[in-house]
Amino acid sequence: MDNISNRKRLSVRKNLGLSSAMRRLLLDTNIYGEIIIDDNKVEIADKLANHKSLIVYTNNIIKKELRNTPKRMRIGKINIRNDLMILFHNIAKKNIEITPKMINIADSYYEAYREFGGSIGKAKIINDFRIVACASCASLDIVVSEDVVSMLIENSVRAYKLINNSNNLRTPKFINYNDLKRMLS
Repeated sequence: MDNISNRKRLSVRKNLGLSSAMRRLLLDTNIYGEIIIDDNKVEIADKLANHKSLIVYTNNIIKKELRNTPKRMRIGKINIRNDLMILFHNIAKKNIEITPKMINIADSYYEAYREFGGSIGKAKIINDFRIVACASCASLDIVVSEDVVSMLIENSVRAYKLINNSNNLRTPKFINYNDLKRMLS
């Protein structure tokens, strides 16, 4: 019976264009910035957009943070905001709506984070926690981030694991930008 169920699930995944090795990932806002300053940005963006076993998810928090980049910010002749938004629309394939459950989970992360000794104020860290809650509630495999000051600090990661375990949620794997580039090669 289990083999039949597994075959049906694999069949459904294949019909949806998902292989059994399909990895679903969420790029933190800072990763979009890492990509556009990378010498190989076109190749990396193309691989993310067309990779057969990776699918990039996003949410409105990330989109809003990217849009909040100043319109006149430039590196040489490159309009940073424009490049960020083009990249976002090219590689982000699925949008996850932030739900009240995700907001509650993020608030719980913050409470646990403070109990573990975290000192960053809620207003400065809550979006990071909502991004992780989004990934956890959607059962995404990987969150890619370079944010070692708040999102990936030890007290935050401990909070994710504690709250996710008590809510029967899987904590995504956290990798950095270089790990992502290795995954793409």
